[in-house]
Amino acid sequence: MPGLSIGSGLSAGNGLSSAQGLSRGGGLSFPGFTSLSLNFTTPPLASFLTPVATSLGTLYDSSGYITYRPNNLLLNSATLSTQNVTTTAASPYILSFKGTGTVTLSGTSTAGPLIGTGGSDRVFLKFSPTAGTLTLTVSGTVTEAQLEAVTYETEPRTYNATTGSAYYGPRYDYNPAHGQSGALLLQELSRTNQISYSTNLSNAAYAKTNTTATLSAVLGPDNYTASYYITATAANGNVKYSAGTSTVTARCASVFLRRKTGTGVITFGAGTSLVTATDVPSFGWTRYQVNLLGQSGTYSVTTNVVTVTLTNHGFQTNDSLRVDYTSGTAADTNISTITVVDANTFTYSQTTANTSGNVTVYPASVRLNLATNTDEVYSFGWHFELGYGATSYIPTNGAVITRTVEYIKADGTDFTNNFSINNGAYLIDFVCAADTIPSTGVGAGATFLTVGNIAGSTTTLSTFLNLSDDSIRLSSTGGATIVSSKPSFSFGERVKIGASFNRATQPFTLAYKDGVNSSTNASFPTPDRLVLNSSITFTNNSAIWLKRLNYYNSYKTGAEMLALMAGM
Repeated sequence: MPGLSIGSGLSAGNGLSSAQGLSRGGGLSFPGFTSLSLNFTTPPLASFLTPVATSLGTLYDSSGYITYRPNNLLLNSATLSTQNVTTTAASPYILSFKGTGTVTLSGTSTAGPLIGTGGSDRVFLKFSPTAGTLTLTVSGTVTEAQLEAVTYETEPRTYNATTGSAYYGPRYDYNPAHGQSGALLLQELSRTNQISYSTNLSNAAYAKTNTTATLSAVLGPDNYTASYYITATAANGNVKYSAGTSTVTARCASVFLRRKTGTGVITFGAGTSLVTATDVPSFGWTRYQVNLLGQSGTYSVTTNVVTVTLTNHGFQTNDSLRVDYTSGTAADTNISTITVVDANTFTYSQTTANTSGNVTVYPASVRLNLATNTDEVYSFGWHFELGYGATSYIPTNGAVITRTVEYIKADGTDFTNNFSINNGAYLIDFVCAADTIPSTGVGAGATFLTVGNIAGSTTTLSTFLNLSDDSIRLSSTGGATIVSSKPSFSFGERVKIGASFNRATQPFTLAYKDGVNSSTNASFPTPDRLVLNSSITFTNNSAIWLKRLNYYNSYKTGAEMLALMAGM
């Protein structure tokens, strides 16, 4: 058996390992052992863990291409009946089934029909619908049916049965940002790509100044969608997309780039929030991201013309802004175009601005700038999302699209059969899938692991591993909170944290690489569930690539947890 070793336990290939306990294939526990090791680098999930997601989401598969999570958008797929499905124009789909029946498509696609050839044969059809309602009319016997959003795939993926709701499977992601092995991507963030055409630079929504955009034969990182290349026809040629939004918050823009010709500087962003892409590869794709932060200054009004004074603002004429008047009586508003007067001043028109005061402006457009005339760069996957830190790419083609929250849970007997209700130590190993900055965005209350209890309509919490304000916090319902000073996590940073408790004697300990913090005054309800990547109320801002969770059904001291984490 390849990979078999005996030390303090047993390991074999991808499956069997033991420290003080035993786990198999991502986390099957065995009675009589005192620990549980859950490996999230490869599927499948342990049977007692339930993934919760209600929308499509992208990932890098093991081939290195961007595609969608495992999904089946049909209901009651075992024996299919006629039904409607909402489709987008952002991706192709594959319809497949077994049986001798026929499925006829109408509405957003008239491809097909798809005709079955036998009970054990899976037939399939790949097609690209428009946005709207797809009607699938069934005649005859159609079994094990699946409709899945895909990218480069030409054949159906593994069949996932559904009953009363669509299936959105876990995202095992091979993004090189977190290392060579896979990891379970969890983004307990509802994010919307505010750019309606994420790849189609010929659309009029992209304003081009001294540039042209040309459809190319070079495929994007999804190995399916043709990219555009941008050519500078003068120095500092640029392409701009305005994504107006009424929300006053930090936002993040991102784009995939690949050098075509030239060596000049490429910048991406708005105002003073810019990323300089001097290392754009000529082969393969690199994603660049920039957090577009608010910039504060003063304003005055003369006959409905607002003049903003903001030192070295960095904006360009025709940029778009969201304006937050922090003093004075003017109404907050979206400004579609500004006129730059000089490096410290710009103006715009607003009839309701009737006084002067202080103002904070947030970029509502993003610009890709090529410093050198005739330079060319391939571009793919423009992204503009409210919040701090870029999350997984959301393809669009004609309309904005939202990816909803996702997390992993174990509750009921799935919890009590695998975890102690009286004490335990939880050691979590993950990589940050977005910059995690407290109070600014992803880290505003980000909770990586929770053990807790919900009784009726009353929620009582025992929250583990919470990044809040300026630190990692471990808190209990009895009021005990212990803190490890760690103000932020960066995109791609590997993190290992441990937390342990004993309900009877009430020790409560947090372990992180910068030390150990403890309390002896923690009070817990009887826990009835484990939630990974969210608070127990599922309101959170974390985004992680989860590698491993090691659980011990006894209290561990801080020194013991640090030693155990060193071996994870």
